[in-house]
Amino acid sequence: MTMKRFLCTLACLLALAGTACSLDPYARGIGGDIRWMDVPQGRLKTKIYGTGSHSENPVLVVVLHGDGGKGSPRPSYHYAVAQAIAEGFDKPEMSEGLRQSMGPPLRFDDVVAAGILRPGYTDPDGDRSDGRLGKRTGDNHTRQVTEAVVAVVNTLKKDFNARAVILMGHSGGATISANILALYPDTADAALLVGCGCDMAVIRARLYDMTGYTEWSTPTTSLDPMTSANEVPASKKVRLVVGENDDKVYPEDIRRYADVLAANGVDVEMVVAPDHGHNSVVVAPVTFSYLDELVRAY
Repeated sequence: MTMKRFLCTLACLLALAGTACSLDPYARGIGGDIRWMDVPQGRLKTKIYGTGSHSENPVLVVVLHGDGGKGSPRPSYHYAVAQAIAEGFDKPEMSEGLRQSMGPPLRFDDVVAAGILRPGYTDPDGDRSDGRLGKRTGDNHTRQVTEAVVAVVNTLKKDFNARAVILMGHSGGATISANILALYPDTADAALLVGCGCDMAVIRARLYDMTGYTEWSTPTTSLDPMTSANEVPASKKVRLVVGENDDKVYPEDIRRYADVLAANGVDVEMVVAPDHGHNSVVVAPVTFSYLDELVRAY
């Protein structure tokens, strides 16, 4: 193991123990239209941005946060990312260092962006989405959780009469997004998968070896994108980003998934973001460049 990889491993192990492994884990979206969306399990909190500046048929971008670890800050960065997409990089509450790391500001025209608080999670405002949180060891990517997210996305798509839907998921949120593409393909047209647990069997085994935490080896009912990758329709567009220093998800994990999609005719591309880890890659310039490409495609 190189010193660079060792330091990243140490940082992410500290994250599991309660120390944040991110450029700015407390980045938050300011304002927004808060909606509690009915799903089979209860209600999910959603913050929506760009609702006053779009056409009758905008592109809908749905942002899903990651799993986090024990002691991780309550997720809010998905709200900040949604606001940055819809209202500009200068709008969300985030550090100047994080803002600069996002690269040159991009303007996304005719977009509505929504950040969904995943089932079982509580945000910094103390609001909790209904549903099962689990132990956050890849065990909460279940069919029930996936169907709850699908219900929210389909409602938003209808409410805004969206001409296209792009799922932007990070980490476990990317895992859920990948599962949606395969199992509920009518929900979205494209996905931007960042630090995706797209081969969860391999990743969970690795994290068990790294941490010795037995919950990483406990069987789950989670859906694994690799097992359903052949079901992703060729009509979908998929962009994958992984950090060079990511010690949870390796580039080869993403490549295996991408190769299956490509073999089935899916429009898929993958990039490794230099100098980024598992969390910071969500705001890497290449991540937003891929999103810009997807938005412009519709």
